[in-house]
Amino acid sequence: MNIKVTPRKLPKSFDQEKTVKEFNRHKYQQLLMSVLLDGSSIFTDATPTLGQWGNIVSTLVYGAAIFVIYRKRKFMAVIAAISGTSVELLTDMDMIPVAMLTWVYAYIVSSHKTLDSFYEEKRKNFDYLNNHYL
Repeated sequence: MNIKVTPRKLPKSFDQEKTVKEFNRHKYQQLLMSVLLDGSSIFTDATPTLGQWGNIVSTLVYGAAIFVIYRKRKFMAVIAAISGTSVELLTDMDMIPVAMLTWVYAYIVSSHKTLDSFYEEKRKNFDYLNNHYL
């Protein structure tokens, strides 16, 4: 028995302007998460009551959070998570904003590549839906 589930709203054409707006929204959400992550790291180091134990816990969370934020680009996410964790573990190196530097690399240094990959992913999803549900 072959059952096909069709989505309720399927766009008739691919909207490039809507995709760019979605890309920009996604980009600035990642910027906000990166700033909050780096800010929490600095706060943990500046709080004397938390000390080194707070630093160890925040280090594990920091590395995992960077990986989750940038998981669409696997290689970059792994490198950023490893470098973020190692920077957090080193004494007096905690002030380096690894999450922000990762965002700068992803969206400013290689911005055209990032937009193209986002656009291509949306295009593939659109084509897949049109081919399988129409």
